[in-house]
Amino acid sequence: MSRAAELIELGGALERSGQYAAAWKNLDEGGELKRPPDWPKWEGPGSSCSTLLVRRRIRHLGAELRNARFANMAVPHVERVIAVTEPRLKSLLARSFPQVTYVEATQSVQADCESSYEGLSRHFGSTEEAIAASFQP
Repeated sequence: MSRAAELIELGGALERSGQYAAAWKNLDEGGELKRPPDWPKWEGPGSSCSTLLVRRRIRHLGAELRNARFANMAVPHVERVIAVTEPRLKSLLARSFPQVTYVEATQSVQADCESSYEGLSRHFGSTEEAIAASFQP
């Protein structure tokens, strides 16, 4: 088993057991090993970045839908958030989080930094309380 697969498997187990900070760390690092970012990694609120690109590097659509709200939470910390998603999710996510620009993987984008959904979760959803507070109906 590759190091990326080990980290992703461990991250999934930690997420299921409610150890969110450790889960997101492992999932984020595993995702970066599996699919390295094209832009410098976003280090979270307070870091220098004007355009943040968000990608789903690992996992399934369900995880993207559950964690899409964290892209919206990054909006106050950068000038622009662009999230790459599948065509069938674009209109749903754009209606739910209109401050985020949603594009398809085939579209060319320019950014200053990049994050996965798991990376955003590290910054905005590392505890059960933070996850509950981030819920947006």
